[in-house]
Order: sequence, then C-alpha cells, then structure tokens
Amino acid sequence: KEKEDIQRRKQLERAERNRLAALKKLQAKAAKQASSQVMADGSSQRPASQVSQQPSQDSHRSNL
Repeated sequence: KEKEDIQRRKQLERAERNRLAALKKLQAKAAKQASSQVMADGSSQRPASQVSQQPSQDSHRSNL
C-alpha cells in the first residue's frame, strides 16, 4: 500500500509540474505577443478580432 501512495504522490507532483510549466509557457508567449505588438511603431500587428479569438488561459488549462 505504501508503494501505491508514493507512486500516486509522484504522479500528482509530475502533473503539477507539467501544469506549471505549461502555464509559464503560455504567459511567456502572451508577454512576447504583447511586447511585439507595442514595438510595431505603436500600431498593433494584428486586428483586434484575431486577438479576441485566441483561447484564454482558462480554456487552455481545462485541456491539460
């Protein structure tokens, strides 16, 4: 029984690490996009309609 508990705990920790890594990746991507839009001499690089179509972090999180 103890072995099972240890394995389960390892699985949970790995899942949590993966989730945090994916979250960090998303945030980095969002930051990069935001800064690149600002850098384009003040005008955003893509129309607002496209930006709003990007999946939010919440919908992304439920897919993980």
